[in-house]
Amino acid sequence: MEPEIQDGLERRIFETIISFPARIDEMETRSEEACRLLARRIADLVRQHERTKDAEPAGGKELR
Repeated sequence: MEPEIQDGLERRIFETIISFPARIDEMETRSEEACRLLARRIADLVRQHERTKDAEPAGGKELR
């Protein structure tokens, strides 16, 4: 079962992955399903980073 693209960020990441040329020494090709899963993982990491960044005080982490 192919995973569905969840949002615009995930779609942009997926489109970048699927269109990026494979390395010359990489003999296997990536399926669209594998690219969707990779896009989802990357998008989740980006969202997690954004939430963490938004949760920090404006001046960054406090020094104690």
